[in-house]
Parts: sequence; structure tokens; C-alpha cells
Amino acid sequence: MKKIYFIVLIFFFVTLLSGEDFNVNNRGLSVLEINTSPISASLPTGYSVFGKTVTSFLDNPAILVRTNGINMVFNHEELGFDIRRDDIFFSKKLFDKMGLMMGIGYYNGGAIELRDIIPQDIPTSTSSFSDFIAGAAIGYEVYNELKIGVGAKFISQYSYIYSGMALSFDAGVLFKPFILKGVIISLVFNNFGPSMNFGESQNVSQPTRVKFAFGREFDLNNFNSKIGVTIGGYSKYYVIPYSDTTYTVTENIKNFFNSIPDRAVTDIDVNYLFSNRLNVRGSYLLGGENSIANVGIGLIISRFRFDYSYTIEKATSGTHRIGIEVNY
Repeated sequence: MKKIYFIVLIFFFVTLLSGEDFNVNNRGLSVLEINTSPISASLPTGYSVFGKTVTSFLDNPAILVRTNGINMVFNHEELGFDIRRDDIFFSKKLFDKMGLMMGIGYYNGGAIELRDIIPQDIPTSTSSFSDFIAGAAIGYEVYNELKIGVGAKFISQYSYIYSGMALSFDAGVLFKPFILKGVIISLVFNNFGPSMNFGESQNVSQPTRVKFAFGREFDLNNFNSKIGVTIGGYSKYYVIPYSDTTYTVTENIKNFFNSIPDRAVTDIDVNYLFSNRLNVRGSYLLGGENSIANVGIGLIISRFRFDYSYTIEKATSGTHRIGIEVNY
């Protein structure tokens, strides 16, 4: 029973952290939140019990400790409306307890026509935007039960006639607590760093996230299969509404728990691997800001891995992602 209380305490501590309302910052650095990897898209908390290498800028960099040999990953994402992004990652096992990743990404927003309300069919101007990201990360095994990782991303952003540059940092921890046999706890800190001067006088903050997850892998020897289950969460970009009313301690606690649906996202992932060749993934988000669910499939042939995923979203008809991985 104490183990369950321990997990619940950490989960609530992370997922209920109050985040900044990033929506007021226009588009800004929100590109740092775009997940191009079909594998990682099924794992919004940045971690999978089957994770062997980093395939997204949002992954837990501590996973790099598990990297074998040299890996090259290419991801392509179609967001619709002539919007796309491509990433390419290289990872390598440096030493027995250390792994390195380097990657670049290019985000192209195409051209968007800005129209007046009346008449609606006459375009007044067009706007295009693009982003270039270069990143590197390193993972290190402190000891068998504890792995850590850090990463940095450089972003160059262009929108219409404005441009800006920023540096963003990530960190991650993978921990196997002795009181929870077989369970791995993941803690990821994404997009920390100074704000960016964008436009004439706009100061844009980074979309900082703190994500928590714990997972367990189960071997199905009779079926030559493995199943991984991960449960985690993170806070939304939430601002506590202003109020000049004075509340008692009891009322403050009540209001805090009543606000949980508005500020927390819970993520449930299931990862199935058959004969080390076929991978089927699925995730469902409770309280997600845009994404609702994700389904994906991967096929491993010799040194090659081919992946596809489809994300169900509220704002669009859905997002398609494809990925190719080569292991040397």
C-alpha cells in the first residue's frame, strides 16, 4: 500500500505544477512542442519501457544509455495545410555507460493567406514561416538503477518579416526504485531556457514542460512477445484565474482539486512487441490540450525499422507520421 501512495504522490506533484499560459505568446517557440517521431508520438510523456534510442527532441535523454551501436533515424510529419516537418537523428554508444545523440530538424509552414472578414474571398496578404532546430544530448548511467541525461537545442525561427534565435535545454532521469520491482520511473524536463526576442518588441517564453511516467515491461514467453505499459502525465499551460476573494484553507484545498481537470493531462500507453519484429503501439490522453489518442505500427527487418503513426486531434483531421531507422 505504501508503494501506491508513493507513486500517487510523485504523480500529483508533477502533473499539478502550474504552467504558463503559452497561448498568449502567439506562435512563438511552440515549434519546440512538435513531436515528429511516429514512435515518440505514442508516448507523450517522453518515455517507453521499450525505448532504446532518442527519436524525438521531446524524449527523455537518459534513454541514450540503452543505445546500441550507431543509429540513424529519419522522421517526416504531415500537419496538413501545406505544413510539414522533417527530422534526422544520429545516436551512438560512446562508452559502456554513455550514449550520444545529435539531430537537426526543419519546420516549413508554407504560405498562409490572410483574408478580410468582408469580402471573405479576397486575400489581403500572405505569410510564411519556418524553423530550423539543431540539438544534441548525452545519457549517462550513474549506476544500474539510475540513469540521467541532458540535452540542448538551438532554434532559428522566421515568420513573415520577423526572426529570432533561442537556446533551449532538456534533462531527464530514469530510475528503478528497489521498492517497486520491475518498474521504471521517468522524469523529463523539456524546453527550459531564456525567452526569445521575436518581432519588433515581442518577448516569447519557452513552452516549458515537466513530465512524469512510470512503466513496466512484461514478458509473454509462451507467445514470443513483450508488452509494455506506461502511465504518466504533465501539466497544461494553466494560469490560476485572478480573484480578489479571500478563501479559507479548506476552500483553497477544495478549489485546488476542483481545478485538476483544467490543469493536468494523464497519459496511458500500451506497447506490444512480437518476435522482435512487429511493434504495435497505442496511447490515450485524458484532458489533452489537442491530441486525444495515437495508434502506431512498426516493422523491424534486419537492421531497418519502418514506423507509422496516426494521431487523433481536436483541432485538425489528424496527423500522420512516418519514420525510418537504421542500426549499424
